[in-house]
Amino acid sequence: VYGMVSKMRKLNKTMLLLSKIENRLIHEKERLDLQPIVTGVINDFQELLAAKTLALNSDLQHTEILINKELLYLLLNNLLGNAIRHNYIGGQIFVTLSRTQLVIANTGQPEPLKKDSIFQRFNKSPESEGSGLGLTLAREICEASGFSLKYAYEQNKHTFTIDFATI
Repeated sequence: VYGMVSKMRKLNKTMLLLSKIENRLIHEKERLDLQPIVTGVINDFQELLAAKTLALNSDLQHTEILINKELLYLLLNNLLGNAIRHNYIGGQIFVTLSRTQLVIANTGQPEPLKKDSIFQRFNKSPESEGSGLGLTLAREICEASGFSLKYAYEQNKHTFTIDFATI
């Protein structure tokens, strides 16, 4: 019962946040340099990377964007967490930050995700323990910040690209 209550509480909190973002009720944005923030988030995941013996390669340029700091951390944790969770032992993750985009690519299942539904609410793979709201939340954070979030399956890697070009 405690586990179910905890999951319901988290789901409720996520749904409320999603509603606030969709209705553009979060306005506090600041100009942030992504390079040290992305580096810090990567460092926060070192134990999980080591547990799955994942190799993370990064190429990070200093890039300033205008975004809500809390939503940025939520976005980065979501995308990097997914790259780890949906990877296989001994897999790879590539993080590239340029002045116009952030790309997070990872090895994993050898087939592409369904592009038409991956950003829909409650869409998740059968083996996932998540709520199915993570990518919906990521897309809404990007849209509320004036960015785009795209998915592609290229060279046996699942690739999520945040395009900052609209700022």
